[in-house]
Amino acid sequence: EATKIVKETMQNVKNARTPEGEKVIKIVDSITEELIHNPNIIVNLVEVRAMNDYTFAHCLGVGILAMVTGIGMGYDYKQLKELGIGAILHDIGKALIPDELLYKPGQLSEEEYESIKTHTELGYNIIRNCNEFSMASAYVAWQHHEKFDGTGYPRGLKGEAIHEYARITALADVYDALTTNRTYRDQIMPHEAIEYLRDAEGIAFDPEIAKIFLDKIAPFPVGSI
Repeated sequence: EATKIVKETMQNVKNARTPEGEKVIKIVDSITEELIHNPNIIVNLVEVRAMNDYTFAHCLGVGILAMVTGIGMGYDYKQLKELGIGAILHDIGKALIPDELLYKPGQLSEEEYESIKTHTELGYNIIRNCNEFSMASAYVAWQHHEKFDGTGYPRGLKGEAIHEYARITALADVYDALTTNRTYRDQIMPHEAIEYLRDAEGIAFDPEIAKIFLDKIAPFPVGSI
């Protein structure tokens, strides 16, 4: 149901319609309730998903990973909702990027990469112009590609200058992307993704948040050998 709503929301944006904020809030509410009632949940799933639905399933996966981390950080209900909305909609700006560019199987040119990078500001503007959402959620879309050491984009923000929700979402975004098959590379196993994130602590990611995030991920999910 959540994936369907993410898909509808992105289609609305693609067709120049306003996102239906109430639907997104409702689904984030139900996910928040489920996660709060399972406080010791460890994300222990191996997902199989269709390649053409990657963006929608990715958005949902990032939202859940971010909210589980928020629970580990002691967030209250309001914070979890703001984080969840921002994380689930972190890539909403991609709805305004042409599909042939988003799903291009080969190497992107520098110009194409610069075009894709604009999805952060596009997403920020979409969320902040929707009355149902808070500015804190909009900052997630804008800043989820900033890096802790200041080498990210779009503004090269560093450390705590990056909104905390965006620092959480950055970890969830990279973890989910690494552990999912993409058009241009195969997925890696959760324990390999965990090693990658550990190596990038203090460089790409906030080391304190990374410790909490990694505590919530099962390195060897059920079904892996």
